[in-house]
Amino acid sequence: MLQKIQMQPLEKRRKISRLTFLYKIVHNIVDVDKQSFLQLSKETRIRNSHKFKLQVPISTKNVFKYYFFVRTARDWNKLPLDIATSTTLEKFKKVHEIFFISFIYLIILLLSILFFILYIAF
Repeated sequence: MLQKIQMQPLEKRRKISRLTFLYKIVHNIVDVDKQSFLQLSKETRIRNSHKFKLQVPISTKNVFKYYFFVRTARDWNKLPLDIATSTTLEKFKKVHEIFFISFIYLIILLLSILFFILYIAF
């Protein structure tokens, strides 16, 4: 049904909303005391990294593991460089949407190839 109305699953819409809100916090668009909740990572790796990478606190309890800042920081750190360093909110939303859609199509393509190979093998 979601495909008929061209809507993304709720889980993905929530993830996009969380990342958008975190973008607003990191770039001081909303007034949230980010020093209390977020710290920039001290990691110096260049590959698969960006200057807004966040330090993810270690969580031992499920309550804290699913806390907004912990959960979203994990997703934020996985973003490609061009998305995380977007200069405007509109650009961030657009590039993230394009990335997400292309990622879904890539998964569908890979699954199709896998099923085709399995079909031929048996």
